[in-house]
Amino acid sequence: MLMGEYGVILKSEYDPTGFYRTEWAKYVTNSAVRHGIVPVWWDNGYSDNHQFGLFNRTTGAQYFPELIKAIVDNAQ
Repeated sequence: MLMGEYGVILKSEYDPTGFYRTEWAKYVTNSAVRHGIVPVWWDNGYSDNHQFGLFNRTTGAQYFPELIKAIVDNAQ
């Protein structure tokens, strides 16, 4: 089973360090995998506030390496 387009937007005015965004991503990713669902993060390519982007689509650079690590670590 596939869960497409999941994600949590950056809201730096409420969560300046991204702690809650990362914790949410950990929980949802881990829960999906534990239930036999393959999660696919929605990355719209933008790193600005109120966006979902994780990677620069031109350079491949990571905008939020800690969040990416949390997703990968909890997908195993």
